[in-house]
Amino acid sequence: MKTILHKLGAALPYLIFLLAVVLILNVVFALGRQETPSFLGYSVLHIKSGSMEPSIMTGDIIVVRKTDPDDLEVGDVITFKMRVEVDDVMILTTVTHRIETISGVGADRTFTTKGDANNAADTWSVTVDQLVGRYVFRSVLLGNVFQFVTAGGSSLIYVGAIVLFLLIGLSEGASIVKLLAAQRKEQLEAEKKQLVAELKEAIRNEETATISEPKTPE
Repeated sequence: MKTILHKLGAALPYLIFLLAVVLILNVVFALGRQETPSFLGYSVLHIKSGSMEPSIMTGDIIVVRKTDPDDLEVGDVITFKMRVEVDDVMILTTVTHRIETISGVGADRTFTTKGDANNAADTWSVTVDQLVGRYVFRSVLLGNVFQFVTAGGSSLIYVGAIVLFLLIGLSEGASIVKLLAAQRKEQLEAEKKQLVAELKEAIRNEETATISEPKTPE
């Protein structure tokens, strides 16, 4: 049993790493499709402008958490959705700016925002239904990974990474199955030896009892 647990413990890091790789690459490709990946209330976004520099740099990957609007305060950095016109077409995009002022409560709460690098506050007000979440942290490394993976032809890395770690997982799984089979064989051998020993002991006891019986005189 200890050997099995040891083997499982050895395989666990591979499985966790595989899961992490798959999640990270799924995030990267979702961002590449202009989607907002979300997991357990956390969303991941790619920063495309310098309006929040130097706090958040162009190219960074940021994580935001879904938050009760009543918990937001002036100075918090929030991400929200809004429609903008691009080449005479209205598209839905996300913006990450810092809260300047707050008005109202509950569902009627609105926020005035401003980019750290901008000279003036935004001309719009953000409503509760536009909120994506409050900024938690940024990652330069994931930003670099995103830019690299979304480059032409590099999607092969995604497939290659999954195949590689699936092979590792299958190899570890096969090793565990072989180990279980070997241990079952050892257990059967031990039970067989014990049964043989018990039979020999029973025969010896019977022979001893026979020799010890007093002979009846004729």
